[in-house]
Amino acid sequence: MRAPRHFRCPQWELSGLPAFPRRSPDVDLPRHLPDAPAEQKAQALFNRGVTHGRQGDSKQELADYTAVIDMPDAPAEQKAKALLNRGVTHTEQGDREQALAVCTAVIDMPDAPAEEKAMALLYRGATHGRQGDTEQELADYTAVVEMPDAPAEQQAQALLNRGATHGRQGDREQALADYTAVIDMPDAPAEQEATAMSIRGAFLW
Repeated sequence: MRAPRHFRCPQWELSGLPAFPRRSPDVDLPRHLPDAPAEQKAQALFNRGVTHGRQGDSKQELADYTAVIDMPDAPAEQKAKALLNRGVTHTEQGDREQALAVCTAVIDMPDAPAEEKAMALLYRGATHGRQGDTEQELADYTAVVEMPDAPAEQQAQALLNRGATHGRQGDREQALADYTAVIDMPDAPAEQEATAMSIRGAFLW
């Protein structure tokens, strides 16, 4: 994906997308792979986009992500990841409407992996929150919580985000319920469980 981006609890940051493995930059790599499988070509374009982004060339970065998205035979997972990275870039440029559109495109993909769909819902929810649309923000977090195949880390993050949003609204009971749900998850990552315990403790103090 892009340069490493990390979750920041309790509220998921708009810049918080997990990182894909870094590759050695080679901006001409796609041209040298005329007979390579589509997956390899898509990965090469994706990596080149990452490199352009690190160099501050957002125009070329977006062009490479778009090329992956437009490849008819690129795997759905790679298209979804390219869309998510494009959404991050749009957000960094201040274009939240485009970021929302990109997230929705991932969510609506019939063959996008559950992890990417959950990530898009988290990202879209955070963007709605930044725009003051709390109802849609909560709806997106709840969609992740209720996804049967969403990774535990993303479900826990959705609960943390939803709890933070309830807290901002003054709904102490719902906030506590969400933090407790993270603590009670058998497979929640330790860092997120610790965050939930810390915040709940502050609420109960």
